[in-house]
Amino acid sequence: MSDEDYHAVASYLLAACELPLAPHVARYLDGRGVYADADATGVCGLPTDTAPLVATLLATFERGNLESAGVLRPGHDALDWPASCLLIPWRDRFGRITCIQRRRLDAGVPKYRFPRGRAPRAPFGVELLADALRFDGPDAEVVIVEGAIDCLARRRVARHRAERAAVLGVYSASTPCEGMPLDLLAGRRVVLALDDDKAGEQACNALASALHGVAGELVRERPGGAKDWGDALGQGAA
Repeated sequence: MSDEDYHAVASYLLAACELPLAPHVARYLDGRGVYADADATGVCGLPTDTAPLVATLLATFERGNLESAGVLRPGHDALDWPASCLLIPWRDRFGRITCIQRRRLDAGVPKYRFPRGRAPRAPFGVELLADALRFDGPDAEVVIVEGAIDCLARRRVARHRAERAAVLGVYSASTPCEGMPLDLLAGRRVVLALDDDKAGEQACNALASALHGVAGELVRERPGGAKDWGDALGQGAA
């Protein structure tokens, strides 16, 4: 489906799920200490009873578009994801939703899933980067982490440390440079805070190569993932 049609379906879906948040969704976001940051970026969860949501979607959009967007299971009046699910919108730098990632909150696998045939085209938070850097000034740094939830957690850490920092989350350690806004990183201090594992190291090497001659300074931060950031702030994480 077209990007415009996908954005329309995704925007409507998120608005319908926005309030009130299901208790299990609120508990998860509160437990990670990212409730406010998640709400500000449109991260939300499915209602406990999804039947009214499905009926509203079918009354508003063509079934084919809902199926093409990966919202409805083909041939069924049911969502193509578990009810216990977090919805994470990934946007381009102009704010258009390019895909909605699902994060299961039960024990099922895979824990994270993107819609069939769609993937992010830029890091999580890229739509906020230009304004954040203008607000914080020319000395503000950019921190790059893995994933949307780590991005939200690292933003909270930046506030806790009183850092002037904008945070981006790459969607995959295997393709960390996808859609990276090099023009906005030019001359900046860039902190590579991807996971402290083999995949994270390889991703940092790829980013360092892409940012060589672009960033004013490159620094490696080894957080061990958002769990360590959460522990430092007295929050649990998973």
